[in-house]
Amino acid sequence: MSFAAISYNIRPDTEAEIAEIFSATGFKRTGSPVVYDADGNEVGLIPATGLFIGDDSMVRIIQYQGELDDVARHMSRQTTVKFAEQRLSPFLAEPRDTQTEQGFLRYFENSLMADCGGSTTPDRLARITVMRFRHPGPAHADFALESRVPIWAEPGHPDGPALLAERWYRNGESVVRLWQHTGDLRDVARAVARDATAFAHETRLLAALSGGTLRPTEESYPDVVGRLAMRCLSQLAMHDSPAGEILPARV
Repeated sequence: MSFAAISYNIRPDTEAEIAEIFSATGFKRTGSPVVYDADGNEVGLIPATGLFIGDDSMVRIIQYQGELDDVARHMSRQTTVKFAEQRLSPFLAEPRDTQTEQGFLRYFENSLMADCGGSTTPDRLARITVMRFRHPGPAHADFALESRVPIWAEPGHPDGPALLAERWYRNGESVVRLWQHTGDLRDVARAVARDATAFAHETRLLAALSGGTLRPTEESYPDVVGRLAMRCLSQLAMHDSPAGEILPARV
């Protein structure tokens, strides 16, 4: 499976209004994760999505199988997506047309964050966390992305803390980090901090992305990761069910 990240620039102090749009009562979820083409053929799958917000930015994560162009066209035809985009429009820093298929595809292409790489374990659905680094200088961002850290997995219980996937995305000077993991985020961070080699890479990476302001110790690292995490407004994952429904993530 692959990931994609879509960025939104939002107006200041609109987080509460946007959260209501994507709440359980404000947003009707799409029933099926299957991606169809214009002729009704199955061409892909969207097994998980997540929406994250922080300050003046919002990021949508899409985990998918198939071609991203097919995923975008599929989303452009979804009534629930169009309705949410229409309600979201007043809170965006820049207006855009997402009510027509061509308008949506143009916005999707323009808002797609560059995938700068990462690592992943065999496909598995799990919780997604997104961390945002606000406007690091280009040199700092380049260094950090070149210093990409490995995947850590704690031995033992399969639902224990494990980092299953990490992806890096960039839009201009804004850098976003995706972690897909089992267990609590801070427990995953503690597992990272206990690995001396991995944590040495991590401290250099955070220092580079923050211009030197983030220099965590093993003890402070879980709290630093928690502060970097964007607020999750919505996270849905596909579960085994007769209808193959998209349901709130049970991870």
